[in-house]
Order: sequence, then structure tokens, then C-alpha cells
Amino acid sequence: DFETFLGTTGGNDRLMLIYNTDELDLINIEELDEMNFQGTGRAPLVAEFQVKDSETTFFFMVNHLFRGNATKRHSQSRMLNEWMELQDKPVIAVGDYNYDWDVEGGDDDHDIGYDLLIAGDIVTWIRPETLIRTQCSATSSGGCRYNSVLDFVFGSNLPENWETNSKILTQPNDFPDDFRTSDHRMVLGEFVMKGAPITDCGLVKEELKLRIENIEKELNALKRLLADLEGVAIN
Repeated sequence: DFETFLGTTGGNDRLMLIYNTDELDLINIEELDEMNFQGTGRAPLVAEFQVKDSETTFFFMVNHLFRGNATKRHSQSRMLNEWMELQDKPVIAVGDYNYDWDVEGGDDDHDIGYDLLIAGDIVTWIRPETLIRTQCSATSSGGCRYNSVLDFVFGSNLPENWETNSKILTQPNDFPDDFRTSDHRMVLGEFVMKGAPITDCGLVKEELKLRIENIEKELNALKRLLADLEGVAIN
């Protein structure tokens, strides 16, 4: 079962957060309206979760920073950095940050908002091993205008024993987009929270069953061997 929360800001282009109620308990959810600048953009949507049957808690944040106003985008980046520095638990922050990270040379060619967000080593980009464009601004010839990454997965205050990675997902003919597809690609972020319980999924259960069957077969074989050595029958 999944629950959804739709943000109240952004007009017809809002933020949404979706979570699995079988795995997470929602502690609180809020919009950071101070980063919305008089209702002219989208306020960050932040939820505080607790992993069921554990003491693991964390914040999950969805963002879409200003595109057409660099001054406001940079202010949002500073404010997000300051907000994350004040938190006492892990923060996972995802979304469209409009940082225009060039696929070929992004370390030297990107929006300064990125530097403002990670300042002081407060925030870390969970960087995909392979970078490809995440958004297509279509040209008249049917191509994509920019070769850049706009969509990111960030982490802050993450425990050292958590394992993290991310990947930009593609599918055939996703770009350039049309009325059936999005103009952004999905970015998958994975966080292995050491100390949290293992999800009781079908795959894990089947693996455990197979291991038990193999152990039982080996045990029965050992019993037969022992019986042969002792020359007695076994039950």
C-alpha cells in the first residue's frame, strides 16, 4: 500500500511524495514555505520517516528549484544548505535542481547553485557512475538542445555505514519526448540503511527456503552415512 502527498505550491506543476506504508511510518510532513519566495515557485516538500520495527529515522525531501530566475535558484540552494546543516538525522533530497551539469565537463561547467548547495561539505551528490542528459529541450529538427543533468539525488548527514548509489534510467525512444512521455528521465537512488530490518520480500523468503532445503538434504545424507557406519536403521 502506498500513500501520496501532493504539494500545495507550484500551480499546475506541483511536487508529489509517494511512500510505501508497509515499510515506513510517517512521522511528519511539511512544506518549507520560506523557500518559495512569496508563492512564486514550489516549496520543498519534506517528510520525516521511521523504518518500521527499527529506530532508523530520516528526512526525505522533494525539490524543484527555479528555472528562469537564477537569483532565486541560488537563494534556494543556500537556504537548503543551511536547513540541512541544522538537522540531526539523515536527509535524502531529490528532484529537479536546474543546475545544468554538463555531461562531458560538468565539474567545470555547471550552475553555481550546485556549489552553494554542497558548501561546507554539508551535502553530497550521490553521483551516478554514468552521466547522460536527464532532460530534453526538443529542437525543431527532433533532437535535444542541451546535454546536461538537471535531476539529482543528494544526501546529508548520512551514517558512514549506509551504502548509496544512483543511476539515470533510460528506455527506448524516451527522448525527444512526446505527449506520451516525460521530458525528464527518472533517476533511481538506492540507500542501504545498515541497522534497519531486512524487507520481508518474496525473493529473500525463497532464498531462505532453498537454503533450508539444501541443509536438510545434507543432514539426511549425513544421517544415512552414519547409519551405514553403525549398521543400524534410522528414523
